[in-house]
Amino acid sequence: LGEKHTFTWQIRGNRAVQIRLQGRLAEAEALQREVVAKIEEINGKGSGEAVEARSRLGETLRIEGRAAEALPLHRDSLAALLKIEGEASAGTAV
Repeated sequence: LGEKHTFTWQIRGNRAVQIRLQGRLAEAEALQREVVAKIEEINGKGSGEAVEARSRLGETLRIEGRAAEALPLHRDSLAALLKIEGEASAGTAV
């Protein structure tokens, strides 16, 4: 599909999660940052795909012990997801 297709970057985001699960956190973080940038460029910051990518990056930062950096990403992701899905969604239930 090429470098300008969202699916390409979603697959790379999935790969970054697998890298994270292997404990290769710095490598996962670098790839996730690239995924976030590309998906936001293609679909916009408010897209569901960008929200998911930022949330995954936040999870990696949290696992790395960098909660202060992760928290704004998670808050931003939740706020965007509330706009996309609303408060009644299972994905936004708190």
